[in-house]
Amino acid sequence: MKKTQIILASLGGLALLGALIVGWMLFDAFSVKAELLEDLDMQEMKARKLAGAKIAPTRAALRQIETNRLELANWVEVTRAVVSAGDRAVDAGLSEAAFKSKMIEDARLLSGLPGGVAGKLVKENFGFGYTDFITGGKMPTTAELSELQIRWSDIVTFVNLLGAAGANELLEVSALSPEAPKTEESPARAGRRSPPRAKKKAEASASPITQRPYMFKFRASPVSLVRVLNACAANKRFMIVNAVSFARPSDEIASRIGESKKETQENAGRRRRNRRRASFAEEAAKEGTESPRKGLVTDPATTEPFVVTLRIATVDFGTKSRPAVEEASK
Repeated sequence: MKKTQIILASLGGLALLGALIVGWMLFDAFSVKAELLEDLDMQEMKARKLAGAKIAPTRAALRQIETNRLELANWVEVTRAVVSAGDRAVDAGLSEAAFKSKMIEDARLLSGLPGGVAGKLVKENFGFGYTDFITGGKMPTTAELSELQIRWSDIVTFVNLLGAAGANELLEVSALSPEAPKTEESPARAGRRSPPRAKKKAEASASPITQRPYMFKFRASPVSLVRVLNACAANKRFMIVNAVSFARPSDEIASRIGESKKETQENAGRRRRNRRRASFAEEAAKEGTESPRKGLVTDPATTEPFVVTLRIATVDFGTKSRPAVEEASK
C-alpha cells in the first residue's frame, strides 16, 4: 500500500470517529430537550389544574378549621384546670387582726413539726420569713393583706412539705420580690402611642398569670432532698424549682481531699515510699480509725445532712381572680 493511501485511510477513520462523536452528542442533546419539554408540559398541566380549581377556603376546609379550633380550646381549658388546681383565693372579709392571729397559730403548728432540732423542724421563736408579724408587734396593713395571705399560704404549704419529706431543720425562709415582666414593643410602632381603649383591651386580654418567688434554706439528707423535689413536682400548688444548691456543713469531702494533698506535699521530701505505706497500713489497722482515703462515697441513707438552698416560685393562673379581672375590664 502506498503512503498516500495510508494517509487517506487514516483521515477517513478520524472523520468517521468525529462523525460518531458529533452524532452521539446531538442524540444526547435531543434526549435532554425531550425530557425538558415533557417536564414543561407536566408543569403547565398542574398550573391549568390549579387555575381551574375552586377558590379556597372550601366548606370542608372551614369545617376542619372549626374542629381544630374547638379541640384546641378544649385542650387549653383542660390544661388550665389541671395547672390551676392549686390557685389561691383571697379572703376579702378577713381583717388585719384576724389574719395576724392566723399567722401566729399557723406558726405554732409548723413549729411542732418533727425534725432534728430537739425533735422539731425549727428552733424556738422561728419567724418563717415574717418575724415582725409572728414574734413582733407589727400589724399587716390593708394594702398588703391580700398578697400576704397568698404568700403565707405558700410558705405554710412548703414547710408542711418539708416536714413530710423528713427534713432535719428549716434554717431560713425569704419571700422574694417578683421579677418585672419583660415586654417587647414592635420597632415599627415604638414611637406611636396606643389609644386608651386599645390599651385597656390589651390589659384585659392579658393572661393573669402571677409568679411569686421564695428562698428556703434547710438541712436534709440526700434521700429527704429527693423527696422534697418530687413533692414540689407532684404538689397541687403549681411550683417551679428555679435553683437548688447544697453543701455539707463541714464540707467533709473537700477537707479530706485538702488534708490528703497537704500531707502528701509535706511528706514528699521527708518520707520514703515504704514508710508512707507502712504508716497508712498502721492507721487502717487501728480499730475505729478511718483511713484518709475512705468514706468519700457514702450511703445516701446514712450520710450527713446537706445544707440546701432552694429557690422556687409558685404560679397563680388567675382562676380565682378571673371574675374580678373581667369586672374591672368592662
